[in-house]
Amino acid sequence: MSPGITEPSDPYRYAFWEESDGPDFALRVAVRLYLPRRAAQRPWLTTAAQEALLTALDESALPLRVWASSASGVPERPAWKIENARSSWVRARAVNNPVEPHLSNLTASAYLGHLGGHLYLLLDLAARNPTGHDKAKVGIESLHEGLIALLTAGTVTLQAVADALDVGDVTRLGITQGWLLSPSQRLTEALDLPDHVRRHTDPGNHAGFFSPLIPGGRSPEDLDDLAKVWITTFLLDESVAGFEDDLLKAPLPRWVGA
Repeated sequence: MSPGITEPSDPYRYAFWEESDGPDFALRVAVRLYLPRRAAQRPWLTTAAQEALLTALDESALPLRVWASSASGVPERPAWKIENARSSWVRARAVNNPVEPHLSNLTASAYLGHLGGHLYLLLDLAARNPTGHDKAKVGIESLHEGLIALLTAGTVTLQAVADALDVGDVTRLGITQGWLLSPSQRLTEALDLPDHVRRHTDPGNHAGFFSPLIPGGRSPEDLDDLAKVWITTFLLDESVAGFEDDLLKAPLPRWVGA
């Protein structure tokens, strides 16, 4: 991405990974945080803001705790590293096995942009089976946990960056977007659904879109509500039925608030 471009025009196609060598599936969320008006006078990401980005992401569930994904014996350590940066945007990345990255089954990526009036954070959580055999799949409960991980990481990280920029206390969340991407298989093949859940048809899609919405708040419960609205409308749009009870019973992940 060239200097001066601070928000991808087509975020679900943003190249965190090569499509020719894409993951089995990926969850992606875009979060916006609106800043006080005076923030537009300093539309750049300071060193302190970049450090706040890494610290907040390292303290999040991505990618070491989500789906209990850390490889056995791998200590939790600072995993996030900046890949590239300009005055108004930063890219960072982490894997869930920093000791042997080639054995990682999860890769988390982040793109942070400062647009003057608001901050923009695009987070991607990509899963693959490193053995190359059976493809990784996502069930209803794990889809819910993954979205909670992305949403909580996104909201907390943006506030941490805003605090580091010292632009004032009044911030508010903007429209939040989400996607489930499946470059190497159809979405219905990537979804691991219980036997009692029905598929009426197979639309054959490789990308699912979650409705752009403004979260009701920043608490885990507010983000849980958003995630469940997203999953409900997405699965119905994918001609899936009979999942509602399973989704309703999905608890907040154990690492929330830990």
